[in-house]
Amino acid sequence: MYQPPEHGGPAIYTSPKVSLAAPARKSLSVKTRAYLGTALIITLFLAISAINLSLAKLYYQPQGDNGLTPRLQAKAQIIESRLNYLRELIGHVARQPTTQDLLDLGDASSAQRWALQMSRFLPQASGVALLDGNGNILGEPASQHLGPVCLSDLGQLSQGNHVKSPPVHLGIPQQAHFDLTTPVLDEADNPLGLLFVSFGLDDLQALLRDNSRNDQQFVLRDGHGDIITQWGHLAADATPHSASLPIRHSDWQLQLIEAAPSHSSSGFLSLVIFNISAFLLIVGSLTLLVRRHTRRVEGDFQQVRSHIEQLASGRADAEPPSPGLSEAARILPALSDIRHNLGTQQQQLVRQSRTDPLTGLINRRQFNIEFTRAYHFARRNIPVCVVRIRLEGFNALPEETSSHTVQLLARTLLQVSRKVDLSARLDDDQFALLLFGAKRDGIEPCLQRLRESYLSQQLKHPGIPDNQACTLRCGYTQIQRHRDNDAGQVLTRAENALDETNDEQPVIGK
Repeated sequence: MYQPPEHGGPAIYTSPKVSLAAPARKSLSVKTRAYLGTALIITLFLAISAINLSLAKLYYQPQGDNGLTPRLQAKAQIIESRLNYLRELIGHVARQPTTQDLLDLGDASSAQRWALQMSRFLPQASGVALLDGNGNILGEPASQHLGPVCLSDLGQLSQGNHVKSPPVHLGIPQQAHFDLTTPVLDEADNPLGLLFVSFGLDDLQALLRDNSRNDQQFVLRDGHGDIITQWGHLAADATPHSASLPIRHSDWQLQLIEAAPSHSSSGFLSLVIFNISAFLLIVGSLTLLVRRHTRRVEGDFQQVRSHIEQLASGRADAEPPSPGLSEAARILPALSDIRHNLGTQQQQLVRQSRTDPLTGLINRRQFNIEFTRAYHFARRNIPVCVVRIRLEGFNALPEETSSHTVQLLARTLLQVSRKVDLSARLDDDQFALLLFGAKRDGIEPCLQRLRESYLSQQLKHPGIPDNQACTLRCGYTQIQRHRDNDAGQVLTRAENALDETNDEQPVIGK
């Protein structure tokens, strides 16, 4: 979206003389504030100690489920989030025009190739298939052998019968999996068939294992009560107690089994002694500190206040005080530096408001300013090309790898482009180029070289794993002298070209 240019940067205004107004009422002294603060801290500590003792007493008393439900809910939410993510993923595949066309045409060979492609797009999946309205299975990879129970579920789904969701098939241990289905609709929301994807159970076991204690056992059961997967075990002499919770949007149940905690009066007594000892220690320490430092703080603050009043009255040559506390002494150089560093700070703020801190390229605000200038150049018959670039796969990268990826792209843009060209970072994964004097037949080869050079440098970079390398998609347009009467139309055209790019055509011009 085009944004109007903004000129200038943040300004800092200083007044040569500051007058101190008389306070409306007398403020509390440092000593009073210190004692009031101490009283407040003691009161808060007493309240915390009382709450701590109450909670400890409740902890050592027998409870209904001994806190099983919150831990069980947390683990159930992790499984629900994983299932929702997989459902959104296959829902995205079901909405693709290619999927709809396969069910419309019923071409088995095309469906076979499509299934192999989907297996690479869905690395978590162990099988991908389509089920048309007549109950025919399309797109099942040749290496995937469905068991009789799985085929029975497919037949029931094709007839519109209910199946425990998500269905789990454990008949063949080497191919144990669960299935997710989603309807495939045409443009008029009429049903064309079902998308059928199988996922292995290893991922579910990893979810049960992560952040689980040694004295916990999680058991995940399907809609028939059979165990899907489990993790952990209890000691043979432990007294177990358990709780179960349904997984939302499914027929699954998650069970948590833990050893019942033993009641300990000695632990409660130790906690009481600890709270009393901590209270006495804090009261004594605060009393000593307040009495020792109150006078020094009052004297130092008086000197600092006097020096500030002298600076405010215009006496820049006033003799600085010599406070006894290092905290007060550090204030004085800062007051002097403010007067001398205002100009430098203003320049830094202006520069920071125009550049991206990670890459050093100009940001969106400065790009809009430079684009306005380039637009006026183009109106004077100077060829200008606007290029929008997007990093594919950037959002899935960890933070450290994404920083390397963005910095490497910035360096590649500077290496590939000329000195007269302009590079900018508009968003996390969005970049832009302004190419001056570039002919249309030379733009696309230039962008192809940029994509190849960037991919090559990623593979050589030690901080970017090979499986996390990103690709570039580029959309570009030239500013037409006689056609483009509005600068916003140019940017919109470049954005539309970028949105239309795909794996087969990663560079599109309009």
